[in-house]
Amino acid sequence: MSDVSSTPVAAEGSTAPAAMLGQAQVLVVDDSRLMRMGLIRALKELGIQSIAEAGNGREALEKIRATSYDLMLLDIEMPEMDGLELLQAIKREPTLGAPPVIVISSSEQIDTAVRCIEAGAEDYLPKTFNPTLLRARVTTSIDKKRLRDLDA
Repeated sequence: MSDVSSTPVAAEGSTAPAAMLGQAQVLVVDDSRLMRMGLIRALKELGIQSIAEAGNGREALEKIRATSYDLMLLDIEMPEMDGLELLQAIKREPTLGAPPVIVISSSEQIDTAVRCIEAGAEDYLPKTFNPTLLRARVTTSIDKKRLRDLDA
């Protein structure tokens, strides 16, 4: 991941201003502490400061029940409750008001990533993500959520 300017900027073409990204609450769910740290760093470079983390799906579900998030970045393979099981649990609790989900997966798990999208995930990124692509997907997902919230 390359360093970006300290001034947060929305993705090109996005209507999400940098200030809106700064107000976003994001949940990063991955059993790898290193991967969580990398994602958190990338999100902070975008200007997102309110970032929670969970090491497995069960922990993430507890956090979603307690706090409203604007976005969740979700690994697929995790102990206790994997990403697909978490998406299915969220679907069974429609009153949760679950955030949009971007699945982060290694390329050999593409079939599982497709199942996650079918189960409600909004997007997919390969685990060795490109920072520019991450920025575009994150800002677009947060922008769409904010527009949905305005319509509600």
